[in-house]
Amino acid sequence: INQNGGLNSREIELVVEDTEASPDTGVQRARSLIQQENVDIIHGVVSSAVAKAVGEFTSQQQVPFIGTATQTPDLNKEQCSRYTFRTTTNLIHQQRATAKMVADNIAGDGESVDVHGVNPDYVYGQQSWDVFRNVYPELNSAANITGSEFPAFLKGDYNQEIQAILDENPDIVHSSLYSGDMISFIQQAQQFDFFEQIDAFLAGVVPAEINIALGPEGTPDNLWSVVSTYIRWPEGNERLQTFNEEYRSRNDMPSEGEPTSFSYENAKAMRATQKAVEEAGSTNPEDIIDAMEGLRLDNAPAPPATIREGDHQAIADQLLTGPHGPISDYEYYGYEELQPVSGDFIADDVECSL
Repeated sequence: INQNGGLNSREIELVVEDTEASPDTGVQRARSLIQQENVDIIHGVVSSAVAKAVGEFTSQQQVPFIGTATQTPDLNKEQCSRYTFRTTTNLIHQQRATAKMVADNIAGDGESVDVHGVNPDYVYGQQSWDVFRNVYPELNSAANITGSEFPAFLKGDYNQEIQAILDENPDIVHSSLYSGDMISFIQQAQQFDFFEQIDAFLAGVVPAEINIALGPEGTPDNLWSVVSTYIRWPEGNERLQTFNEEYRSRNDMPSEGEPTSFSYENAKAMRATQKAVEEAGSTNPEDIIDAMEGLRLDNAPAPPATIREGDHQAIADQLLTGPHGPISDYEYYGYEELQPVSGDFIADDVECSL
């Protein structure tokens, strides 16, 4: 953006802080950005708890905040605010897409199937399981939801949960473990021949970083997941191709290197900001907000989306699902088949009064 003249002839300056996954630290960093750095807008945050704390503070300060990775629906529902936006999915979208993926590909309506879960014992894991266990039986009346294990965040040793799941003898296992936790669980489960004893492992959101860490020998052949951005989708998208090339160049990556999932999500927020500021002709917070409401986000390296006026939640035209397997020209597994789920299906209700 800066190379092309900036925003309304002003260059964007990035001021980066680390929340350290702590709500208190997140608020301290946001206070510094607003009161000392005089930023016009804040992007970011992964942790749901941190995002809720930062969103509450930025609303009090009347500074726009765009959540780029956080997944709790609370941010745009019970805690919705005129100053809070989200350009990524929320976990309702992810889990509705997961349920549709299972019903369309693994066990459809009327097919008897037992499903057990292993989800982290914090907001993201609890809410993810609650959505899935309620939505999937609506699509398959013969589904039997047997329950879920809830290991502590960053527990590390999952032998107890693995054995408890195998004791239930499920056909499908649902999980929203993330990042290092997911990698550890899969590696430990393989020692029990876990994946040979189930039909499908629903791994929630699996960014490329997990596939790379596991390698082709360590990635289960019956792993399915959901993703909102992907290196190969939308096909033929020049913005995506340009972003991938630029990212690789700046980070000294090989030609087959894959940008992180967070890089795509932050690019979406930056492009939304660009479009809103250009339409508003101003960096005044109220003008940015007016332009952001209902904004069509079609200038990012990702499937197009619309930011709803009613709650400031982005609804993507499509969310991607599919099984993992070998993909050409890459040394790790990825989505061997992309199966888009429509935005109309994944969209949650507006439960907000701005």
